[in-house]
Amino acid sequence: MKKTHLIAGLLTWITLSNYLKLLEPRTLLLSVVATIFPDFDIKFKHRALFHNIFATLISTAIVFLYFGTLGAIFFALAYFSHLLLDSLTKAGVSILYPISKRRYGFRLFRNGSLFDKFLFLSFTVAFTLLFIKRFSSVKFTEFLKEILLP
Repeated sequence: MKKTHLIAGLLTWITLSNYLKLLEPRTLLLSVVATIFPDFDIKFKHRALFHNIFATLISTAIVFLYFGTLGAIFFALAYFSHLLLDSLTKAGVSILYPISKRRYGFRLFRNGSLFDKFLFLSFTVAFTLLFIKRFSSVKFTEFLKEILLP
């Protein structure tokens, strides 16, 4: 599901960027980091330590302090996309950890299942279409220069 999380973060970024009619490289970085950050708990209490509302709020508050409101919004939405996707799997997430270790979720499919692959493909197509739409009005090379030469 790692690649599904990554494309969900990118889809979150491009959707919000299109909606807000802005293009800021920093928000792309924050969205990508947020969508993979919860899985840093894999060696500890996976789907508990960073897969909960408290970790989301604390990490978003830290991002807010360093990157402001816009950065925090992108970060929080991408982080939430990770939690939402994991809640769709059979394992669920401990959304209320450390208050409760109980896992909640919709438990619709397993990681790596055909449905997981369908989500990845659907998100990839949606991202690609939105990306093309966004960069048809803004030169992609200008965006790359802004990312590579801050």
